[in-house]
Amino acid sequence: MRRMERYRAWADRLAPGRIVFAGRQDEIENYYAAADLIALMSIQEAFGNVVLEALAAGLPVLVNREVGAAELLKGALLDGIVDRLDEPRSWKQNFFGCWTKRTMRRSRKRLGR
Repeated sequence: MRRMERYRAWADRLAPGRIVFAGRQDEIENYYAAADLIALMSIQEAFGNVVLEALAAGLPVLVNREVGAAELLKGALLDGIVDRLDEPRSWKQNFFGCWTKRTMRRSRKRLGR
């Protein structure tokens, strides 16, 4: 089974119908607008422009420490850096930390705070 097929099968088991593998896109604005979080779990990525694009769209990011763009994350964004990809508990903890902060920001925004 090819790697992408394995990822899709895993996503279908984990969250049926909720994870989208969109492939390469030229007009990505609508995808960012529909997203709650961007995860770049590459084992190695020279930089990962998707991280900057997501941050510019106001999205939290979850990245492997080995992704070059991780070096740019400061302050609260450090919560999105995963140290151990081989340990699901590690990225799960980072995911929920990013998700909780995003949810809290949205709630405060709605309440006008």
